Amino acid sequence: WEYFTFPLYLFFYLISLFFDQFMQFTIVQKAFNGIKCGVGVLILNAGIKMFKKVPKNVLNYVCFFVTLVGMLLVSLFAINFSAVYVILFGGALGVFITVINGKKEKNLSENTAVNSALESKNEQKGDE
Repeated sequence: WEYFTFPLYLFFYLISLFFDQFMQFTIVQKAFNGIKCGVGVLILNAGIKMFKKVPKNVLNYVCFFVTLVGMLLVSLFAINFSAVYVILFGGALGVFITVINGKKEKNLSENTAVNSALESKNEQKGDE
């Protein structure tokens, strides 16, 4: 694949030099509109697949709907806000939640181990 990188880069670079003149052609404008629609569908498809794989709990639903409503409001009111910030915030939130859940599970497993040890100790005393 590395052999294709430079020719593709060169091709897109040349298009970028003449982009304004290139976009004056009606067929090119229609092609780009079709590409925009296709990219939107691909993103929606990826989002649906991810949503199906995510564990269904209250926190995940809240994150999903807050993000959805936030992006719709940004779009409806034409607020100049990059989706990159939403992605970065979501990633940071995901890491934070994973760390918190990991600590909870660790504490739970430690408590379970301690309780099991105490129960077996009590059973041994009862046998004596």
